[in-house]
Amino acid sequence: MTPEITVLIIFSLVILYLGWAHGDSSTAENFNMAGREAGWIRVAFGAFTVVGAGEYVGVTAYTKDFGLYTFSLFFGISLGAIVIALFGRRAFMDSRRLKFSSLPDFVNHYYGRCASLLTSLISIAGLGALLLIQFSLGGSILAAFLNIHLAIAIFVIALVVIGYVCLGGLKAILFTDVVQGIAMLLFLLSIVGSLYLTANGTHFAEIERSALFPPLIINDDASGLYFCIVLFFSGFAAVSGGADIWQRLFCASNFEYARRGFLLSAVLYLVFGALLLMLAVQILGEVNPQTADETSNAFIQYFTDNISPFWLGAAVIGIFAGIISTADAELLVVSVLVSREMNRYGLNKNVDSYDTKLIAFGLGIVAAFGGYFAVGRLDTVFTILLFLLLITGGVSWVSLLGRGSKKSVTICMLLSIVIFSIELISGHLFKDLWSLLVPTPFFVSLLIERQPDNV
Repeated sequence: MTPEITVLIIFSLVILYLGWAHGDSSTAENFNMAGREAGWIRVAFGAFTVVGAGEYVGVTAYTKDFGLYTFSLFFGISLGAIVIALFGRRAFMDSRRLKFSSLPDFVNHYYGRCASLLTSLISIAGLGALLLIQFSLGGSILAAFLNIHLAIAIFVIALVVIGYVCLGGLKAILFTDVVQGIAMLLFLLSIVGSLYLTANGTHFAEIERSALFPPLIINDDASGLYFCIVLFFSGFAAVSGGADIWQRLFCASNFEYARRGFLLSAVLYLVFGALLLMLAVQILGEVNPQTADETSNAFIQYFTDNISPFWLGAAVIGIFAGIISTADAELLVVSVLVSREMNRYGLNKNVDSYDTKLIAFGLGIVAAFGGYFAVGRLDTVFTILLFLLLITGGVSWVSLLGRGSKKSVTICMLLSIVIFSIELISGHLFKDLWSLLVPTPFFVSLLIERQPDNV
C-alpha cells in the first residue's frame, strides 16, 4: 500500500467519524437544516466549499487560453455571496417564520406551485449534474494520483460522501466542511508558497505578459472577452441562485451570523481563486500543453509527473476534501428536494430524515454509476449546469429584491427555459454574449412589485 493511499484512508475515516460524532439525524429539521442553529464559521465554510474538483481542473485549462482573466469566475462567485449578505435578511426572516428549507420552498410561498416546481426541477437537474462532475472528475483525479482503477476511485468518493451524509445530515456536512475547507486552503497555500519561494517555481516575472494577460479581442473576434463576461455571470448565478447556498442562509442561527458567514465566504472565494491561479500558472509553465486534451489533463499530469511523494500526499488530501465537500451538499439538497416533491404528489406520506436518508443513499449510488459513464462528457455537463443555474439565479434575484408576481415569475422561467433550449441546440451556450439572454426575462419581473396577496 502506497503512502498516498494510506493518507486517503486515514483522512476518509476521520471525516466519517466527524460526520457521525457531530451530526444529527434524529428529526427532519435537524437532518435537513442542522436545527437552524449554525454559527457563522460553519455558514462561511459551508458556502465556500461549493468549489470543488471542477475548479481545480477547469481553472487550469481556462488559464491556458485566458490567463489571469479567468479570475472573473471568482469575482462573480464572491459578488454572489456579498449580494446574499446584503439582501438576504427578508428571505432569512421569512424562512424562520414559515420554516423554509430550500429556495423552492421560498418560491412556492411567494410565486406559486408552478414556479416552485420549475425551480425544484432545475435545481435537481443542475445540482445533480454537479454531483456527477464531482464523482466523475474527482474519480479521474484520484485514479491518476493513486494509480488505481477509476471505478474504485469513484466508489471510495461515493462511499465516504453517502456515509457521513446519511449518518449526520446537514450538521455533519457543515462541521466537516470547516475541516475540508481548511484542508483545501492549506494545501494550496503550502504548495504555492513552496513553489514561489524556492527556485523550483516558475515566477510571474519569468512569464511573458501576453501569457498572463492575453488579448481578449483578436482580429475583431471578441470570443475571449465574451467568455470571461459569461464566466463572471455564471459564477455570480451559481452562488446567488444555488439551492445549496440558500440552504446555508436558512440554517444559520440568526441573520447576523448568516451575514458574517457569507461575507467571510466572499473573501475565501477570492483567496482560493488567487491561489489556484498561481498554481495554474506554475502547472502550465512546467507541463506546457499544446492540444485541448493536454490542457484538460495538465493539472493531473503535473501532480503525477512533477512533484515529490510528500506533495502528492498533500494534494490527495486537498483535492479529496474539495471533491467530497461539494458532493455532500449537492447530494443532501437534491435528496431533500426529491423527497419534498414526492410528498407533494403523494408518493411518500411524511418528509422525515429516514425518507431523505433512503433517497440520498439511492441517489448517491446512481450518481456514482452516472459519474463513471460520464467521463469524457464533462464539458457538456458543466455547460448545462452553469446555464441552468442562470435560470434559478434570475428567480433568486427577483426574490431577494421583493419583486415579481406569481404570473410574471412563472412566465419568465418558462421563457428562460425556452431560450436555454434554443441556445443549447444551436451551440451558442458559453460561446458569445447571446448566452446571457438566458436570465434576461426576469428583468420584466423586477419591474413588477410583489403584491400583498403573494406574501
